[in-house]
Amino acid sequence: MPRTNLILLALILTACATPTPLPTLMPVPTVLPTPTFAPTTTSVSTVSPTLPPTFAPTATATIAVPLIITRDANAFSREATVPILMYHYIEPVPPNNKDQLRADLTVTPEKFEAQLKFLKERGYTSIDLYQFYGALARGDKLPAKPVVITFDDGYGDLHEYAFPLTEKYGFTGTIFIITDFTDAQKSDYITWAKALEMVRAGWRLESHTKNHPSLEGQSLEFQRDQLKGSMDALKKNLGYTPRFLAYPYGKFDQNSIKVLQEVGYWGAVTTNIGRHHSFGSLYTSPRVRVNGYNELPAFAQSLGEKAP
Repeated sequence: MPRTNLILLALILTACATPTPLPTLMPVPTVLPTPTFAPTTTSVSTVSPTLPPTFAPTATATIAVPLIITRDANAFSREATVPILMYHYIEPVPPNNKDQLRADLTVTPEKFEAQLKFLKERGYTSIDLYQFYGALARGDKLPAKPVVITFDDGYGDLHEYAFPLTEKYGFTGTIFIITDFTDAQKSDYITWAKALEMVRAGWRLESHTKNHPSLEGQSLEFQRDQLKGSMDALKKNLGYTPRFLAYPYGKFDQNSIKVLQEVGYWGAVTTNIGRHHSFGSLYTSPRVRVNGYNELPAFAQSLGEKAP
């Protein structure tokens, strides 16, 4: 076969051969970095904002609103020894005063100051009933020597005498208000304006019912009107709901406790004498009565302290 023909034949055979396929290459995945998620927050500008001027609070600026306190699982096992002092009038006693009951209930400003001075020197710190409740309900820490200073009825002399003296020694108090008497502006009783001035300075206003009846033996409806009515009047003037009651004359029954719990009170104080408390007896808390004839040694003894 001529050489030219051989070359042509070779070219034809090469062109008809099946080509070897190339391997199919899988694409190499691009490995992305794991994203870091910042917490969802409002972005903060790096430019310092212009702040409004800060004003120091004044004596009439605010009323400290108590927070809702929820008891924990250990509440019913807690006890505390806290003197809750019970006063009525703080005023001078006229030398010819024939009202023996009022004389017994009246502590002169001089005696009251001596008692406050004694409390200060012995290391006492005044607390309110919300702090007292918090300690029993959930174990809130109290000062080393706490004392609750309470005043029944809400007489007008408290603003004139008790208020400046407690301010002098760094104490605050709690007034159990008879709301109908304060609403009616009865002459012997504190006005809402003066009472609220004291509250803004750290005092508390709590309930002593609407018009000071004995609750013992009264119907549920009657007691509900007295306890809810006084609570509503205080809330209207305070801006928050009061949670504590002082029983008028120290008289109450199981209906009283039932209604107190029903309408939202957290506790009540009696006229029974004592300093020891428990969470389970918060609606029958005893107090330390301070009478006009008590001299300082007797006052010290009522607190379990040595006489000065």
